[in-house]
Amino acid sequence: MEEKKEFLNEENYEKSKKKITTVALIILIVGVLIGGSLILTGIIKSAQAKKHNEEVIRQIDANDKTRSAEEIQADIDNLKSQMADIDKEIEDIDAEITNLERE
Repeated sequence: MEEKKEFLNEENYEKSKKKITTVALIILIVGVLIGGSLILTGIIKSAQAKKHNEEVIRQIDANDKTRSAEEIQADIDNLKSQMADIDKEIEDIDAEITNLERE
């Protein structure tokens, strides 16, 4: 009589169960590591983007303030030149008045 080979005996069951559990744990750990690294990468990129945006906003504000100061200085210079022209006109008129008084 031939011996029947048992495929599902207690020893094979325990070995298979241990292998499946080990593989499942390895897959779980790899998945957690990959997921964690993806989440961490996203958080880091988000923080870097936020810092970059804040820096750009600071630069824009600084440029606006500088530009405004330059524009104000240009206006001041323009007004000073206009005042000089008006003062010259006043002096010319005063000279004419003085000449008319002499005559």
